[in-house]
Amino acid sequence: MSLWRATMSKDFSPSSFPQLETARLLLRETSLQDAEATFAVFSDPSVTQFHDLDTFTSIKEAMSTTGYAYAVIERRAKRFE
Repeated sequence: MSLWRATMSKDFSPSSFPQLETARLLLRETSLQDAEATFAVFSDPSVTQFHDLDTFTSIKEAMSTTGYAYAVIERRAKRFE
């Protein structure tokens, strides 16, 4: 039995995000529904000091990152779902 599976179309390209799943985690493309959680993380200067980006000051900045990152969800916590 495979520990993970990838769900992707036959015409997979670098511009599309596969969805990877394990029994414990789900890795998927971010969506607008993730903006609030993304803002909560990247509006913290202690987080952004380790990233090559400015600290977010508005939810619109988080919304603009949609589709450019992965969301990692721990299934039992059900965050980002």
